[in-house]
Amino acid sequence: MSRILLVEDYPPLATVLGVALRRAGHCAMRLDRVAKALALKEGFAGAVLDIDLTDGSGVDLAERLIDEGRVDWVIFFTANRTPSVLERARTLGVLIDKAAGVRPLLAAVESATAAAAKVVGAENATLTRTPGRSGTRKRVRR
Repeated sequence: MSRILLVEDYPPLATVLGVALRRAGHCAMRLDRVAKALALKEGFAGAVLDIDLTDGSGVDLAERLIDEGRVDWVIFFTANRTPSVLERARTLGVLIDKAAGVRPLLAAVESATAAAAKVVGAENATLTRTPGRSGTRKRVRR
């Protein structure tokens, strides 16, 4: 199970992404601000970041997280269309357009975690996950 930092300031989308990542077998810590992410002292396998955040730039956040060794990889999930910003983001990680939906994002996360596992020599490791509830629906008792 990979620990992933998710920084998205639009709550409905953050909820969907968090649930999707958990269902894919990852542990996602959801935050909505650059300042909150920078205040964390722990490390993560990777980060899924929006570029345009309420209190700053996801690209600047990615640079800090990478420089401080707190993430191994970064994926930007964004609707930003500014060429210079997108080019800068591409130098740091993978870029997924929000219009493409969640599936390409999940594919990129799986690819990044698989690549990171090979780097540390865990290519023969088996990931097991017990099926469980996502926690988004109330249990109905009959």
